[in-house]
Amino acid sequence: MNNLGKEDEELWNDLLGTQISGRGKNPWRSYRARKSSDAGHLHEKLIEGACRWYRAMGVARITKTPEPFRVRKKNPDGTALVSFTAHAEPDFKGSLRGGKLICFEAKFTSTDRMKQDAVTRDQAAALTEYAALGAVTGVCVGIGDRAFFVPWEVFSHMKEIFGRKYATAEDLKPWRVESRGMIKFLDRVKEDGK
Repeated sequence: MNNLGKEDEELWNDLLGTQISGRGKNPWRSYRARKSSDAGHLHEKLIEGACRWYRAMGVARITKTPEPFRVRKKNPDGTALVSFTAHAEPDFKGSLRGGKLICFEAKFTSTDRMKQDAVTRDQAAALTEYAALGAVTGVCVGIGDRAFFVPWEVFSHMKEIFGRKYATAEDLKPWRVESRGMIKFLDRVKEDGK
């Protein structure tokens, strides 16, 4: 554990304590899952930062789509038990300057490949329907520290394009976008929305 940073070490110790007390299952798996989840949340935060920047620049107004849910029980500590009430829509929607709709999913992996099935069947159906209506659609992919804005037409046809149902960072190179401080996903979208 010597090569863990202070924050990672504290997280590991918390998870290990959970294992010792019998409340958890596998601390290493829990640790990796939590780190992956945190990285996925950071990926979305970097996209949201770009959304704010694009709005300030007058380029687009794009917001994160909230998950539809119903509160089942409110707890005294301010937390709540909720249940989701509908299938999730794609993560981000909005308008580009000129009125063109944009709709996309955000997906992150800490592995070396993005699997096509990371987009659920319902999300895929929604993106396909938006694309058929003329919207700019895609998946803002994070693979490690690299980001890509992959058109839905490419992401949904990985098998035909790459010969397999996953893509590596090398495969996605043509759709790489800047990701320092924010993920500038519109770098690959032209004024006409293509």
